[in-house]
Amino acid sequence: MRYVDSMTKGCSLSIPTNFNYPLKAQVAKEPPAPILCGVKGCENKKKYSCSKTGVPLCSLNCYKKNLLCHSNPNQPIIVT
Repeated sequence: MRYVDSMTKGCSLSIPTNFNYPLKAQVAKEPPAPILCGVKGCENKKKYSCSKTGVPLCSLNCYKKNLLCHSNPNQPIIVT
């Protein structure tokens, strides 16, 4: 099956002779549910993932909170 949309030639749909047409109707799938920020108390949608912990995050503030929650007590974290 081939679909062509050209300004000079218009639109065309080419279908092989042995192809069953018309196509069967299909129901659209539901979009996946949005992933929320993984920081406790935050309800925003995920925009990023932490490169160190893999936790979904929405902002730089939540990134900093996430690092503090998952930090190793022997390894200092610098937050500016």
